[in-house]
Amino acid sequence: MEFSNKELIWNPAALESGGSSPKDGDTALADLLLFHGLAMNGGVEHAIDILSLNEFGAALNGFRFFELGEVAAVLENAKGASDSTLDEIDELYNQMIPLDDTLYQVFERKLATSQDLFSPFVL
Repeated sequence: MEFSNKELIWNPAALESGGSSPKDGDTALADLLLFHGLAMNGGVEHAIDILSLNEFGAALNGFRFFELGEVAAVLENAKGASDSTLDEIDELYNQMIPLDDTLYQVFERKLATSQDLFSPFVL
């Protein structure tokens, strides 16, 4: 199976915290995907409960890096929010990021314009 350059960047970000020598884009992608995976597994509250304060902050920065500042702004309101507010934030998050492919498309756009922010992957 042959992987594209995009997959060779995406996969280490998703599975290996950005790979062995991550650049800013790899780290931002890994941080964003860590949050997203947890949120898809158990909701926004679950992700916030699992992540350290630093990891949560890094995830917010990851969303901003990929020009998803509106997502970061919504998530910032989740820390310490009431259950009803968390339900609303969960719903908003799922509307803004309905599929993993939504994040993949944002990643592709960033990679197309800023390839130097990602580590080249050599097999």
